[in-house]
Amino acid sequence: IESGNKDNANMMHNPETIHKYVADESLKQYALLNILPHNLADAHMNGTVHIHDLEFFAGRPINCLQHDLRQFIRYGLKVDGTGDHTSVAGAPNHIETLMNHSGEIMLAAQQNMSGGQAMSLWNVFVAPFAAGLPYEKIKQAVEMLIFNLNMAYAARGGQVPFTSIGLEFTVPDFLKDEPAYGPGGKVVGVYGDFEKEVRLLQKAFTEALIKGDSEGKPHLFPNTIYYLRKECLTPEFTEDIDRVHYLSAKFGTAYFINMLPDYMGNMANYMGCRTRLSDNWTGDWEKDCLRTGNLAYVTMNLPRIGYNARDEREIFDYLDDYMKIVEDVLLLRRERALKCLNDYKILPFLTQKMGEDPYYMVDNSTLSFGFVGLNEMLQAQTGAGLEDPSSNQLGLDVIKYINERADELKAETGLRWGVIQTPAESTAYRFATMDREKYPDQVICNGDSDASYYTNSSHVPVDTNMSLPEKIKIESEYHPLTQGGHIFHAFMGESYSDPDSLMSLTQKITRKTDIGFWAYSSALSFCINCKTLMKGLQTTCSHCGETKNVEWYDRITGYVQQVGHADSASGGWNKGKKQELLDRKRWEQ
Repeated sequence: IESGNKDNANMMHNPETIHKYVADESLKQYALLNILPHNLADAHMNGTVHIHDLEFFAGRPINCLQHDLRQFIRYGLKVDGTGDHTSVAGAPNHIETLMNHSGEIMLAAQQNMSGGQAMSLWNVFVAPFAAGLPYEKIKQAVEMLIFNLNMAYAARGGQVPFTSIGLEFTVPDFLKDEPAYGPGGKVVGVYGDFEKEVRLLQKAFTEALIKGDSEGKPHLFPNTIYYLRKECLTPEFTEDIDRVHYLSAKFGTAYFINMLPDYMGNMANYMGCRTRLSDNWTGDWEKDCLRTGNLAYVTMNLPRIGYNARDEREIFDYLDDYMKIVEDVLLLRRERALKCLNDYKILPFLTQKMGEDPYYMVDNSTLSFGFVGLNEMLQAQTGAGLEDPSSNQLGLDVIKYINERADELKAETGLRWGVIQTPAESTAYRFATMDREKYPDQVICNGDSDASYYTNSSHVPVDTNMSLPEKIKIESEYHPLTQGGHIFHAFMGESYSDPDSLMSLTQKITRKTDIGFWAYSSALSFCINCKTLMKGLQTTCSHCGETKNVEWYDRITGYVQQVGHADSASGGWNKGKKQELLDRKRWEQ
């Protein structure tokens, strides 16, 4: 009640969060004592693995969802899933109604989910509703959605829902001949007929984000993700892509998907947290990427393997043990999800019928092995981290080994197993803090005893002295091996406020690397007193001299969020993440 909780930077301290955390503790205990066998509960409690969203294991076990907006355009909207307890909306006829529905869909779904909501191909599916409309009306409708998503303090525990929107610069080739659903849910041609509207909607969305809110602050939601495909990497789209890089230079909130590497396929979608789907499951982009998502992931404490293994061979023996724990937890989680969907019937939004099928396709959802601290595991074993070529090769072998087990499980179970770079907003801090106590003479971690953290997943340490191209080269090797989700962080210095410099870097990343998902992250400071936005982590307002009410912003794991001052208890970042923020090396031109 007095000091709140720092597990989730998206949550402010208020009566709703107090109630949420009290309920969370009860439900965590219920899962540990009544659902999980003792060996799995102990593995979580002692820090061998981390079971994410443990508070939702019993009654809300499904993590995130990639929506298919077309279904609601065709069939209308029942926010409770049945229409018995709320008003029912028919198929939308106007763009304003569709904007409202887009927001309500994600608000409603998060009542049934433990994680985020996303809409890929958003401007393609909305395009038929923009036909014939003046640009200002299109932009006004888009702004309505953006403000609604940022002002809806209606998610779990009084927070803004974690939402992501995928935007295309043009109609992807594989969608051009697909039926386009327009007003009233009717087919109005094919999506290739609406190229102009797709581009106008993307422009409107980007311009609204560049403008920010009425005080000049960035809109933190939705996480806005831009697709870079071969179809748009031509001079015709230069102005559109330049505009997005202006947004990146100003606020650092845009994300990019590189669709050029071979492993990306025709369709891949991400959330701002980095969870990922692609058309590599059945080969059908709709089944593989829409109306499903990441069911759950469990994170392994890799540095602990490094402390215990006597040689490289033992690393893989320990991995077998850790992966068996993860496997057992995830199968229990899926079993629980099926009970909540089919037996207890407490997830009605997900089970509502869209045509002949339930909206959520659980059989296409992913079960993922997560990991933290590959760099520290390598240091413990070899004396060097990812920056050393031979040590990095061992790191690649480790992640390839986890992938091999995921592939075996796909064949054995018929389920969709994968490997993810865990977001680890609190897990990297939790593992390092526990290992400082358990292995005081061996522990290798960042920060001091009060603010320890492991390097996330397969990232290079944030304080690396490597050049940016060297960092890109190392981390790009891991993206094809973490197809359950990954991200590359380019922490940019103040001189990287030039959109042309970022555009040049984007050209190199897309055409010369296997980086699949990345963002240009810029630290910002905002004076609450005079509403001045500044680059970098400033302690004093450059305009009015204020020192007490200068708020910091930066990307925490995937999404941008308020930090608070490093020397105060304000803001939602835990101590480990705050220390990581101060340690981050930022690249200059």
